[in-house]
Amino acid sequence: MAGADPRQVFVKAVRDSAAEIQATCNTLRSQAGSPAATADGVHQLDQLVAKLKVLADDLAHVSPSGQGRVPAGPAELSRAAQDHSDAAGEHASASAYLLLFYAAECSLKSVSLLRNRKNRLEQLPVEYQGLVRDRGHDLGEWAKRLRILPQRLPDWKAFHAARNRRDSWPPDRVHQAWRYGVQVDPVDEQRLVKLLREFRTLLREEERRR
Repeated sequence: MAGADPRQVFVKAVRDSAAEIQATCNTLRSQAGSPAATADGVHQLDQLVAKLKVLADDLAHVSPSGQGRVPAGPAELSRAAQDHSDAAGEHASASAYLLLFYAAECSLKSVSLLRNRKNRLEQLPVEYQGLVRDRGHDLGEWAKRLRILPQRLPDWKAFHAARNRRDSWPPDRVHQAWRYGVQVDPVDEQRLVKLLREFRTLLREEERRR
């Protein structure tokens, strides 16, 4: 289904699920002696089916996923990752770290496309579409999906602001701190930067092999 509209992929998945649940309801009805628990279970399944059908209808009318996003293929993402990485170099500054974050993000998305033999993020399998649509900067989830450095992912965790360690955010927000000038706790910052460099090194090798 290369090039399939991701909306329709979701719609089909939801409708298929609804059909399966409906079949289960029918089976329960045909086999039930009439215990109250079974009746309640069938009723709940009926309600779930109704909700799934509404969701499918809503999804069918949603604007295409990625509308407004500038389309980029694996070669472009790989080139962007290299450019960002080269510009970041070994500099120790928020601007350099921000570029390093974007380099790792571009590499993760490039490798996702290469592994799945797709040219656009919107063409990735349905299990990726939640990331594409809502979690584009969540590098930990992208790495988990690709099984990149699983032994190191525990280090991809919340970071604190240098001004007050009571202020903490998920790691996918660190690019906002670097972009907006919020100083990150030095220990947390170096932990995340080290992992970003490891992501980039490993992913660059895979990009070159492919």
